[in-house]
Amino acid sequence: MLGRMEAVRSLQATNARFTFCGHVHDPKLFHLTGTGKIGDFVPSDGMPIPLSDQRRWLVIPGSAGQPRDGNPAACYATFDTATSTLTYFRVPYDTEAAGAKIRAAGLPQRLARRLEHGE
Repeated sequence: MLGRMEAVRSLQATNARFTFCGHVHDPKLFHLTGTGKIGDFVPSDGMPIPLSDQRRWLVIPGSAGQPRDGNPAACYATFDTATSTLTYFRVPYDTEAAGAKIRAAGLPQRLARRLEHGE
């Protein structure tokens, strides 16, 4: 899980206005103000978020598998460069079938449970 401390370090490591970070399974949005204050936001499905020019942003779009936020649906985000608007989406899929394939492959049971329950 990525917390505020890690987000600050990530945002301080670059001068980019937008940073997108993959392979983090808990969707979240962080921002850093011009005075160095960090804030975070847990996005809602389908709600556009305008990203202010006065802040720098760290986008964690979520994951298409092995979620960590209690929601087994796949999560992704789209970014509109013309309007600087970010929108997160959740897409349900057959997690039971995916879990069955994990078990059939002999992989650890915890991976199937995490996929099915989002934990």
